[in-house]
Amino acid sequence: MGEVPDVVSLDMGGTQLRTVVFSGSVQLERWSVPTPRGAAAVVNEMVHQIERAQKLADGQLQAVGISALGPVDPLTGTIRDAPNIGVFDAFPLHQLLQERIALPIKIVNDANAATIGEWQLGSGRGTRDFCYVTISTGIGCGIISGGHLITGHRGAATEFGRIHVRAPGHGVSRSLEDHASGTAIAAHATELLRTTSSPRLTAAATDHPITARLVAELAAAGDPICMQLMYDAGTMVGEAVANLVRMLDPEMIAIGGGVSRAGEPLWGPLIRALGGSLARDGYPLPRIVHAELSDDAGLHGAAITARKAIVRTTPGASEPAL
Repeated sequence: MGEVPDVVSLDMGGTQLRTVVFSGSVQLERWSVPTPRGAAAVVNEMVHQIERAQKLADGQLQAVGISALGPVDPLTGTIRDAPNIGVFDAFPLHQLLQERIALPIKIVNDANAATIGEWQLGSGRGTRDFCYVTISTGIGCGIISGGHLITGHRGAATEFGRIHVRAPGHGVSRSLEDHASGTAIAAHATELLRTTSSPRLTAAATDHPITARLVAELAAAGDPICMQLMYDAGTMVGEAVANLVRMLDPEMIAIGGGVSRAGEPLWGPLIRALGGSLARDGYPLPRIVHAELSDDAGLHGAAITARKAIVRTTPGASEPAL
């Protein structure tokens, strides 16, 4: 390695555990392995990957940053709940890792990690009031207010996907994530196939699993059922984002995540719903942009957070604001 490695960053996703060795913001090495099921197995796998990174970096790593699913206590590094990868209920991830790894470890909620990365290195550079919304398997959000990350008393603030909304034409209030996430879009499409004729979706589903990406592709090709599914999802997210604007008055909102790359079938209704909702109250529309760092935002954010642990132990070092 030409550059000097300083941080290893891990992204604990529902299907993949990704690892990157950083030198500053430069990625030196990266790889991924399947995320195991169960808390103990996840801890063991993380320890193995951190040790692998240390070996690759010739022992020069100075800290570990982890982007983790679920609400994370910002003081203790305890995961309150992460059901997608087994039972994580008040799980002391930081404590268990620190007992086996002799490096400073910082654990941050995945949406917050992505927000930090996008704010400091991506589309949010130069702003002080910034929101990042991710539409993917689930729906997440992070908020920078006055140059500081909002975490809340227990690290559970800004759980945007958990706010309750009503789907168009339905009276049932459920979480935004239940209505408009990638998981929800795929589930709605699967359910519709049982009662509605959609030759394109039916034909595609014989060869491929129904995913939000498939629905988005068919929507872009003009399939009316898939277009309606993306329209509904975009509309609900747009109206929910309008409420973020009312509450926070951000300078910029970046939208990322796999589903956000669906293009016009999602973005069109999202922007129209957002702008229309704010116009009714006379609110100006903030800058709405595509996130720049894609799936790597959380890895960068975890590394930035970990680097704070390094500078706190280095006399005269300048600590990055979060």
